[in-house]
Amino acid sequence: MSLLELSHVSKWYDQAGERFYAVRDVSLSIEAGEFVAIMGPSGSGKSTMMHLMGLLDTVDEGEIRMHGIPTSQLTERALSTLRNENIGFVFQSFHLLPRTSALENVALPLWYAKVPEREAMERAAKALVRVGLNPEEKGRNAPNQLSGGQQQRVAIARAIVNAPSLILADEPTGNLDSKATDDILALFQSLNAEGTTIVMVTHEPHVGQHAKRIIRFRDGRVAADEPVPQPLQAGAGVSV
Repeated sequence: MSLLELSHVSKWYDQAGERFYAVRDVSLSIEAGEFVAIMGPSGSGKSTMMHLMGLLDTVDEGEIRMHGIPTSQLTERALSTLRNENIGFVFQSFHLLPRTSALENVALPLWYAKVPEREAMERAAKALVRVGLNPEEKGRNAPNQLSGGQQQRVAIARAIVNAPSLILADEPTGNLDSKATDDILALFQSLNAEGTTIVMVTHEPHVGQHAKRIIRFRDGRVAADEPVPQPLQAGAGVSV
């Protein structure tokens, strides 16, 4: 059974009385343990596809199944539960709360899930360690006291703190320099080696080549879906 399966999925918008397809008749599967890059030019539908995969938006036609569960008929509450239990999100702009410490930012999904505070903070600290940050030092800092690369590591720690089966990363290196980009890609490859499924939207060919499979979008459709024979390997490790 696929972790995520899309069958003839379409998403459209009405503009000036005309129907505009952001995604049109897309069928694909994401298997557990894959590292997939979704690529394409601006307006190709890749970001809309990310939102659909993340159950942040609903399809107009077709069906999305997660762990075999059809999602089109689920209530918003059921969708939210399925999403929160199975998916971690990483964004280009980090989306960290500015007046909240790094450790507390990581703990937020656990608080929403009503995990007791002490357990939530312990799990958040372990997640920071996993992404290469010392919770006794960087964990106390507000986001504006961290570099861009460190902020993205905090965002990844927040994404993995619930041990999701899938991480969706939307242009996760778009605001980073080359060194921080390499660190983040190394972290993704390490998480993937441990069994976490990763789907990453990127417009950068070099970044996409670190994945094991590239799905290319054009005009809302899948233009190509190919394995990467020899994925590029990011740096030797993530430093603390």
